[in-house]
Formats: sequence, C-alpha cells, structure tokens
Amino acid sequence: MISRVALVWVCCGLALAACSESQQGGKLPPLPSASPSASASPSASPAPGDAKAVIVALAKQYYAESSRAVETGDTAKLRALSTTSCACLNFADEVQKAWAHGSVRAHNYYVVLTAVAKLRAAEVGVVSITYRTTGYTVLNRVGGVIKAYPASPQPQGSLVTLEKLGQTWMVTNVVRT
Repeated sequence: MISRVALVWVCCGLALAACSESQQGGKLPPLPSASPSASASPSASPAPGDAKAVIVALAKQYYAESSRAVETGDTAKLRALSTTSCACLNFADEVQKAWAHGSVRAHNYYVVLTAVAKLRAAEVGVVSITYRTTGYTVLNRVGGVIKAYPASPQPQGSLVTLEKLGQTWMVTNVVRT
C-alpha cells in the first residue's frame, strides 16, 4: 500500500513534468540543489562585469533553498527568489503539500557541481547548472521510513533563467537539460 506522503511525491513529480512539458518541449524542471556556496545577494546591483557572478550565486542559492525547503517544509525563501509566474513555484507548492501529509528529510538533496552563466541581454541571463542529488529518505510524521532513495548515479543538469527586475535579479524558469 502506498502511503499518502509517497503518493504526494509521485504527484509532485507528475506536476513538475506536466508544467515543464507545456513550457519547454517535454523537458523536466530540476529540483533544487543544496550548495553551501550560494550567498550573493539577489538584490545586488552589480557592475556589468559582475552580473554573471551575481546570477551564478543566485542560481546556487535557488538550489540551496530548494533543498532547505524539502528538509524543513519552509518554502518562503525559495518563493522570494522566484517571480510569481515561474513554473518552478509548482515545486514549492508540492513541497508544502507533502509536508501537510508527512515530513520529508533530505540532507543536501541537491549538490551543485558546476554553474556557468551567459547573459542573453543586460537584464536576462541563463545559468547552466550541473548537480548531483544525494540519497534521501521519506519519513512519516512520527519518523518512520516510508521509502529511501539512493543518490543519483550520474550528474544531472538544468538551465536556470534569471531576469533583472528593477535592481533585483529573480529566477524566472528552471528546466532540466
């Protein structure tokens, strides 16, 4: 018998797949990556040469906050990094639904390996992220193991699109490559 928490996570994957397919020709958006190296301010106003560094830091921070959301159920910081129209917010919604039915623990679920930025325009950039997922366990409310998942055997990739709105860089889309 599948538990409610496991069912919610299956639905989460389906929601991400459906959302991504409608926007990016069948490619899935990645789940976030916890990297302790994400710390540039998303609201920084960099000089033109620093824009790439800022968007790389913001993309890493997005993955760190995604991992933290899975671990804690708190999606506020993840939502604050994203525009209200970003399909990536479906992930935050699904995390909250899962936590409403039980808890999920994932230590450093996403580990960013590489992040390379390209500016498409002065206020639009894309960061190509390579990451690994660590193993994690889905737990019920009382700490019982529902299911354990192994670490990803191969690095995975995603493209994080960011846009500078006023003085603030925001995540506008995340797509698995």
